[in-house]
Amino acid sequence: MRQALIFYRPPGWNSSDIYLPKEVYSYLCFSKTNYMRKYLITGFFLLALLFQACDKNEESITEEYETVGLTTEINISDVDNAPYKEAISEVAFVARFHGFGGIGSPIDPLGNDTRIMLKVPFDENGTKLILPENPPQELMSNIASDIPSGFVISDTNAKTISFVEIATDMPDSTRVFGFLYMSYEAANIEYQLQYIYCDRAVTITGSGKDWWDHAMTYDLNLKKGWNMVVEKTIYEKDLQIRSTTHLMPVDMKWKRSRWIGGK
Repeated sequence: MRQALIFYRPPGWNSSDIYLPKEVYSYLCFSKTNYMRKYLITGFFLLALLFQACDKNEESITEEYETVGLTTEINISDVDNAPYKEAISEVAFVARFHGFGGIGSPIDPLGNDTRIMLKVPFDENGTKLILPENPPQELMSNIASDIPSGFVISDTNAKTISFVEIATDMPDSTRVFGFLYMSYEAANIEYQLQYIYCDRAVTITGSGKDWWDHAMTYDLNLKKGWNMVVEKTIYEKDLQIRSTTHLMPVDMKWKRSRWIGGK
């Protein structure tokens, strides 16, 4: 916590946010060199702006979290639809078969990687997805193929559905263009809520690399059923530092996005 300074607003200065320390203002007002006074005033105002920006960045990062776990439904409301003009008519909860490590769709001869688990009309006032209690076995993968190598999995025989999306207005049963997701962003940090189905209790822990070679830390305690997990990404220059836990910021919001060209 920085020690507070007593600031003074010069006459005619309209900002209610930035002030000069009173002693500094007095010195500047009685300085004999107008030329130097101008640059000193400018310097102090820039310094004040810097402190103000730092304070806003600090305040923008939430410090309140909740622990999430099993869920039987997804409730969608207050979607940020600002970049899009077209309305949403329906949403679908879809499972995907990823291609990491040579793993593709085991049930589609054409390699289509998307399967619709449920589809409902979209209501902007509130839409509820009741998640399937017992998803089809054909949608499940061995947990060891869904999690990158190098992490500690307590039961490698567990089956999971780890890649799911909430698609909007799918053009057909195999392609996703638009989707909804829940996230929170502040400064250089982003949180995103994800869903994993697991057929038994299992833990995933450790640090290593994710599928895209970014630094990743897992601290998950999955139960039988649909688990809510939160992926946190810290952006530092060209690096992305990620962690996946059950801690979710309380200020998460629903947002809308789109895959370019579909996927």
